[in-house]
Amino acid sequence: MDQPLRILYVDDSPFDRELVRDSLAQELDAFHLTVATNRGEFERLLPEGPWDLVLSDFNILGFEGLQVLDAVKARYAELPVVIVTGTGSEEIAVEAMKRGAADYTIKTNQHLQRLPTTIRQALKHHQVAAERDRLFNLSADLLAVVGADWRLAQVNPAWTQCLGWSPEELIGRSPLELVHEDDREALLHARAALSLGEPLRNLENRYRCKDGSYRWLSWNSQPFVESGLVFATARDVTERHERE
Repeated sequence: MDQPLRILYVDDSPFDRELVRDSLAQELDAFHLTVATNRGEFERLLPEGPWDLVLSDFNILGFEGLQVLDAVKARYAELPVVIVTGTGSEEIAVEAMKRGAADYTIKTNQHLQRLPTTIRQALKHHQVAAERDRLFNLSADLLAVVGADWRLAQVNPAWTQCLGWSPEELIGRSPLELVHEDDREALLHARAALSLGEPLRNLENRYRCKDGSYRWLSWNSQPFVESGLVFATARDVTERHERE
């Protein structure tokens, strides 16, 4: 038998808490709701998990949902948080999502009826993200997310295995800092094409290792124009170049 969902629910309104509990009971077969009615209770209960999900009202006496969200993300970065509130403000919803909320639900009968579905979707997204991160970290190829500022935003452990740099030494650096000076012009042309939404295929260049040597990498990259992000993958082709 599956374990019940462990949900930490932050809300100072007894009436609203019952509405949410009744909504969950309609569709979720097994869940355990632990309630925090104020900031002190929340801060005491949060470390007592593990939790599968956090629900939080937006307006809590002396506290607010965004502070709950920030506290959860600071301690458990991947833990899904759903904001449940009577304030149907688009600005609040946008801000909550920007700061890492999994979803945002208004406290009306119509919206609360969909709360179990919202929770399932948040948990499914969390599982998919966890599996994606697992594959990202296990890949033998060098994987990277490049930000809109054209600096490395995320790298996988293969970078360290291939080039010797730790993730902390790479995050925030421009790839141009690591590419051999004779290969920089080609990379600048590739970057311009990616900015226009064109994918990059099989660009080979030399990247500097931490010990000062260079290794040949073959790159494929896919831009996401709306976000400005680029997902890049590279394979070490140094041995082929040495044979040639």
